[in-house]
Amino acid sequence: KIEAHNDWIETFMSLGAIGSIIFIWLWISAYQTYRRFCDSDIKFLFGLVMSLLFVRTFFSMSIGDIYVYSTSILGYCLACEYRHRNSLPRKKYWS
Repeated sequence: KIEAHNDWIETFMSLGAIGSIIFIWLWISAYQTYRRFCDSDIKFLFGLVMSLLFVRTFFSMSIGDIYVYSTSILGYCLACEYRHRNSLPRKKYWS
């Protein structure tokens, strides 16, 4: 089996046009998620990790080789943003 050393070409060769559209949609939605972050530190961290992963897609078969550290950082960023967006003033049930 011949493999491309580029995720974009490999995705197109393996999954066709529909798979490529889904792959592009994945990166567009990651960018949209980045734009919605409120906290600048978390936004920087998320953007840094996503930028590194995006650049790797051009030089290696990296989509299946995302390390635990990268996914842990992305999960942390998303959890912080979720907590920030859903943090409402707590009601006092006692005086």
